[in-house]
Amino acid sequence: MTKYFLTIMVLLVSATSCASPSKTLNSKTQSNINQGARPNILLILADDLGYADVSFNGGTEIPTLSLDALANQGVVFDSAYVAHPFCGPSRAALLTGRYPHKIGAQFNLPTTGSTTGVDVNEEFVSKTLQKSGYFTGAIGKWHLGEESRYHPNNRGFDEFYGFLGAGINISLNNIVHATKP
Repeated sequence: MTKYFLTIMVLLVSATSCASPSKTLNSKTQSNINQGARPNILLILADDLGYADVSFNGGTEIPTLSLDALANQGVVFDSAYVAHPFCGPSRAALLTGRYPHKIGAQFNLPTTGSTTGVDVNEEFVSKTLQKSGYFTGAIGKWHLGEESRYHPNNRGFDEFYGFLGAGINISLNNIVHATKP
């Protein structure tokens, strides 16, 4: 893991989770669910992150104390697999709930300057949550289309802070911060 530059995409939403937890929920989380309160959802997608690269899954190379705290206070999905072996299609599958080959997203887009993206007729989970009145945000690498119609703010994210292309040149010139009007 130390040799990889990890790019993290984070969805910050307030919604209910329909998945069964892989462990017992803490008492506060269980109490909120019993009262009908909707918990916050924090979804982290990290390119090239292996199962045991985080401490809460047994990793020892790099301590991941903040991630461990989040894992201990929430739900960890420990039996999930990506729909594709590289980033763009995997990200498209996660956000649409569909196999990337079925929606024409089975290839990574060019690094920068691409005029293509995930078909705008494919609804992202963020759009579904947004239409239900939830606030959504994405932070980090997008890599699902650079043109306006593919922009995160047009795909169901109220806030976006990150870069649209595949790689980043560790330059603030590539960072985009946008709020949906």
